[in-house]
Amino acid sequence: PPGEFRDGVQALIADMALRDLQGNLLPAAETPLGRALERGEHVSGEHVQIIRGNGKKEEGVLAVSATPLVGDDGRHEGVVAVFRDITMEVTQYRDLMDAYSRLREHDRLKSAFVANVSHELRTPLNVIIGLCQLLERDRRLPLAPLQTEAVGRMERNARTLLELVNDLLDYSRLEAGRSALHLEEIEVSSVIDEVIEDYAGDAAEKQIRLFADVLPDMPRVRTDRHRLEQVLSNLISNAVKFTPAGEIRISAGPLDREHWFLEVSDTGIGISTDALDFIFEEFRQVDDRLTRLYNGVGLGLAITRKIVELLEGEIKVESALNSGSRFHITWPLAAHSRTGTGSLVLPPDTQTAARPLAPNPLRVRAG
Repeated sequence: PPGEFRDGVQALIADMALRDLQGNLLPAAETPLGRALERGEHVSGEHVQIIRGNGKKEEGVLAVSATPLVGDDGRHEGVVAVFRDITMEVTQYRDLMDAYSRLREHDRLKSAFVANVSHELRTPLNVIIGLCQLLERDRRLPLAPLQTEAVGRMERNARTLLELVNDLLDYSRLEAGRSALHLEEIEVSSVIDEVIEDYAGDAAEKQIRLFADVLPDMPRVRTDRHRLEQVLSNLISNAVKFTPAGEIRISAGPLDREHWFLEVSDTGIGISTDALDFIFEEFRQVDDRLTRLYNGVGLGLAITRKIVELLEGEIKVESALNSGSRFHITWPLAAHSRTGTGSLVLPPDTQTAARPLAPNPLRVRAG
């Protein structure tokens, strides 16, 4: 009879002792079956916990769907319910989330460790570089030719190591999820000239010509000057490093009313088609042999891409083996203040310490 069936459903509800996912015991009327029976609700796939009746107090998770049975008189006389045991799926999901949390904490500790080690390494390196400069320039401390060569080599290697340490510090801050933009209106041509001056000495040693080609109608842009310098430095440094001889051209100009472009192209060794797929990934180089031939840990382009994205831009590369490379960046004329994936702002002492001294810059401005 309908009454006995209804009583049986209510007894089943009470006996199941269903709980919500926080472990709170649900009153009979608030369970999926109770709401369908008493209020006529249609419940679909609601997750509840249940204490299994096997004497072991084993907990499980059910996905419950329930629909009321309506009698001829319009009363809710029963419930059609489907129970699906999803205990294994829920357990696996919780295990995955726990593992994810542990990985995030591990990643945070790794980034903090790299940042701390980088800071500790930078201090003695700056002292070494300063002492080398003192020995080279102080007339009160004349050096023999062999000593001068040794001090110069020491300074160059210390600067190389300092650049690697700064790359690691930049990357660790990106991974830590901190960021800060310091926006101002700047002349792009002046920034390009300054960075070219930094690398003119290295380029001249390899008989590489540096061209700056800024279109006459290039307007002032609102961006982060230091970040723009970082992008240019990374791209020009790579171009000088991987160009045996030839030329490097830095171009800039407006694209439309809201965007401008920056392009760095070279006549260097180029990049294979396969390597283009991972060229912006961290700790990757086109060929492992290049790590031994050229200094670097494979972070420069990864950091460059992060900065470009932080400034709401997009970077692309075109290249082929033995045909040079062309890096093309599109940016808004006015970047917006926002918090991104990380902070690349170095402490004040590192913003100048890593910059090499360039004698008699070789600059050729395209006419």
